[in-house]
Amino acid sequence: MQNDNNKESNLTGQTPPLPVLATSIATQMQTDISSIHIPQPEVYFDDSTLSPNLASKLAGDIIVACTVTFGFSPFLSVIDKAIIQKAAGTHSILQSSLESIVNITRNPGSYIRSPMFLMMWGVYASTYCTGKLSQSCLHFLFLDTH
Repeated sequence: MQNDNNKESNLTGQTPPLPVLATSIATQMQTDISSIHIPQPEVYFDDSTLSPNLASKLAGDIIVACTVTFGFSPFLSVIDKAIIQKAAGTHSILQSSLESIVNITRNPGSYIRSPMFLMMWGVYASTYCTGKLSQSCLHFLFLDTH
């Protein structure tokens, strides 16, 4: 008999109302939605044990950025110089790279004081510093508990 009533309501063109909100779904299912667990995003690296002070974190970021970029800037400057000299047609990439490496090993002090190295180091150090400082500030503002 109940099936006949459902057939009659479907034949009249009336459709049962569809739930729109989660609360109405929970009411119809008689479920408490306050017990639903919503997972929080994971923190990939938690360095809050190192120092709770933002200034020391920022100083550490600057030191790391300058040190790391000081180590790989010579390689990048050799490649950059080789590409420029190849484009100018004065050297091949291999010839320019070998010449630069020999110059760096023979006169490391003058190479470190050269504008080419200082500009390369400055660009990469400032880029790395900006990224790390932004990450530390956002981590401090939004993820650390005060």
